[in-house]
Amino acid sequence: MPLEWLAMYISSRSAVELGYILKHIPGYEFSMDEFSDRLRFQKTVYLLQAFGINRGYDFSWYLRGPYCSLAAHDGYDLRDVYDTIPTGSSSHARKFLQRAI
Repeated sequence: MPLEWLAMYISSRSAVELGYILKHIPGYEFSMDEFSDRLRFQKTVYLLQAFGINRGYDFSWYLRGPYCSLAAHDGYDLRDVYDTIPTGSSSHARKFLQRAI
């Protein structure tokens, strides 16, 4: 049981960090409801890593582009907390991120 808790903690933590990054992409609307939303999410995370914001995801190539199961899990975890993640560089946002990390 302790290993399951640790895995959930690590996944939730990386989901919050990723959510904070996604909130700072102008015009990006996070959703995991439809297939097209999940595809856009996977491609966005892949491009973040390609441009140097390495989140440690290991992508493979599938028919419609890059895919990483860990990123997918983080995306589903992120659904529950995305709206609570603050934006900007306010002290509130920094404190939130420090607590999450």
